[in-house]
Amino acid sequence: AAATQLQPHILPLHHYILEQAKLSGCYKFGGLPEETDSLNSDDDEGGEAGVGRLDIGAGADYDSDEFADDEAVQDDDSSSQECCLEEDDDVDDDDDEDDPPYINTNVSRFSDHHYSDAADYTDTLQPGSDIASSLYCNTRMSQHTVRPTNPPNTTTPPATAQHTSLKRIREPVPPQPPPLYSPILERSEVSIKLFEMAQSLPSSPSPMSASYDSEKLSRLGLNRERKLPSESDIEKYAQDNLNIHKKGIFRKKFSVRELLSWSKDPIRKPMLVLSDKNLKKEATEVFRMVQTYMGDRKGKQGATQESVLLEMTTLAHANPALRDELFIQICRQTTENPRRDSLIKGWELMAICLYFFPPSPKFQAYLESYMNRHRDPSYEHFPEVGKWPIHVQVSHYASVACKRLQRIGAGGKRPIRKPNLEEIEQAKIQIFRPSMFGSTLEEVMEMQKSRFPHYKLPWVQTTLSDQVLKLQGTHTEGIFRVSADVDEVTSLKQQLDRWDKPTEYTDAHTPASLLKLWYRELYEPLIPDSLYEECIQQCDDAEQAAAIVDTLPHLNKMVLAYLIRFLQIFARPEVVAVTKMDASNLAMVMAPNCLRCCCQEPRVMYENARKEMAFIRTLILSMDTGFMQGVL
Repeated sequence: AAATQLQPHILPLHHYILEQAKLSGCYKFGGLPEETDSLNSDDDEGGEAGVGRLDIGAGADYDSDEFADDEAVQDDDSSSQECCLEEDDDVDDDDDEDDPPYINTNVSRFSDHHYSDAADYTDTLQPGSDIASSLYCNTRMSQHTVRPTNPPNTTTPPATAQHTSLKRIREPVPPQPPPLYSPILERSEVSIKLFEMAQSLPSSPSPMSASYDSEKLSRLGLNRERKLPSESDIEKYAQDNLNIHKKGIFRKKFSVRELLSWSKDPIRKPMLVLSDKNLKKEATEVFRMVQTYMGDRKGKQGATQESVLLEMTTLAHANPALRDELFIQICRQTTENPRRDSLIKGWELMAICLYFFPPSPKFQAYLESYMNRHRDPSYEHFPEVGKWPIHVQVSHYASVACKRLQRIGAGGKRPIRKPNLEEIEQAKIQIFRPSMFGSTLEEVMEMQKSRFPHYKLPWVQTTLSDQVLKLQGTHTEGIFRVSADVDEVTSLKQQLDRWDKPTEYTDAHTPASLLKLWYRELYEPLIPDSLYEECIQQCDDAEQAAAIVDTLPHLNKMVLAYLIRFLQIFARPEVVAVTKMDASNLAMVMAPNCLRCCCQEPRVMYENARKEMAFIRTLILSMDTGFMQGVL
């Protein structure tokens, strides 16, 4: 009688289990006047058929998908229970999460009168009890109704057997550490977070709360730099280009998000589709190098971070097909990385690689979009970035990497460089201390503004020019033409980047060679590309050449005029007699550093080179530079 009273309150899942057990003939049914279908009798007679219920307890925890129709009832000493307990976790990682509470969305079977007795039980429920924790919730009802699994003072007839799948012991899954920084957010996640944040905002916020809320919004990436997913997002690229990776004994495919999330394990095949077998093997080895550099795995005996970095960048430099593979591997290892130090090393690796070589034009937009989602312009001028929280440091690395990508990638003007240990060290140092070499004139002036606020010219230009004169450059044969010692030039360059005034050099060729290098490595040429054609057309006309100089931007005009005035010193007859460098020779060595031909056709480049030299020679011989006297 008690079982028949409880029949209306049995969950639909229980009905399904009972029905399957009944069909297999493994459960005893007592008190049945006739063999009828339990589900049909429930529909027709309000569930009054006296079906014996399973003794699973009010608070039993089991998964609906664990019930298998082909499993028979086992004895307690059966080995199938042990097999269930020893299932490989790699079969399906998604099964590790607890299933959400059951919510019935089919209202046609259960009408309001089924829960007419729910109110009688709610008053007797105590907070925290098993009954209170197992309330049934139907979200489609007109009003919220609840029902206990067992009414008070009732007993449940024990089942004679218990299904094997109900005996499984589910061990609690230890909580995973939250990722320090997760740039990949689904559209739905962003929308939900925004909605919850909007609901939690006070109606009349104070200035402090308003600033706090805006700070939280910026963390979600909703500023002008970190945008919602778009057609240029790396996830879109991954869907179209990633290799299919599988896992577990059932060879379940990795999702795109899994393939783009940090992993402590190596990969068995490249992330991108590669046709060359040798490159496939090297791609998996590159991933191990990335993990080694980031500290996620132990390196080979005797290997250092510098040697691993040199090997990795040299391999990618020599094989352009590996560059996209390397960059997408770095993107993966910097996404949802739970280790702070590893995350920082990953972003450092990204910036270093972009110092030497770019990705393919096809992948460039996706890589730039990925890095932009980590940038925040408000963090760009933070002093001592390394002492700030992780998101500030990541933003700084992403900003540096973006800038390097724009300058070395498609449309950029910086050439690809061959990696070596010295250049790698400079690439790492310049992440936090930008170099005056390879920058624009405006950037150089911005760098020196705090040290030399009254200077109108770049400090590096005036310092090197003074060093050439101080070391008797006007009495040095072949000045500006003879090459200096490479190590001395590199040492002097590093010294100037530390804002140290050179004092230990005795050869005038060293500052002279570095001065030419500074002009040559300016990201924008001293004479802009927009005036290049006009310069070569008016290369022999002194008046037109002076007029072109007057049209230059003010800073460019000042720097060029200082250079011409400096070269005019060496064009004096008494100096030429010693140095053997007249105006034509000076123009020959300096013209390529001031003018850059955009055409790559050899014949055009050869013809223009002659006209470039003629233009600089005309300026040396005829330009009035008296207005630059005493200007620093």
